[in-house]
Amino acid sequence: MIKKILYPIVGVIFILAIMQFSYDPFVFFTGKIPCKEGCSTEFISILKYWFWGVILTTITLSYCYAIQKIKKLILFFYFSLFFLTHIFLMWYASTYGYGLNLSY
Repeated sequence: MIKKILYPIVGVIFILAIMQFSYDPFVFFTGKIPCKEGCSTEFISILKYWFWGVILTTITLSYCYAIQKIKKLILFFYFSLFFLTHIFLMWYASTYGYGLNLSY
């Protein structure tokens, strides 16, 4: 019973930790800061939908893992896919995600 409550909480904490602690290595290795001059509102709304989709999917998959409906391989695939899309979105935000007309 406690696993059904604990696993989704741990999954969300894990996702938030990856989001928080992947920023500094990204800036260190690429030398670029995501949304340094501000991102477009469309891109920010996409990021908001992506964030809440990731959180809800994490809660759902963690609960399904707690009741033994899915295997560890599916969780590993999901977290790998999340990490890769997170890195891609940070890269896009640091290069193309501005949406601003900077030709002044």
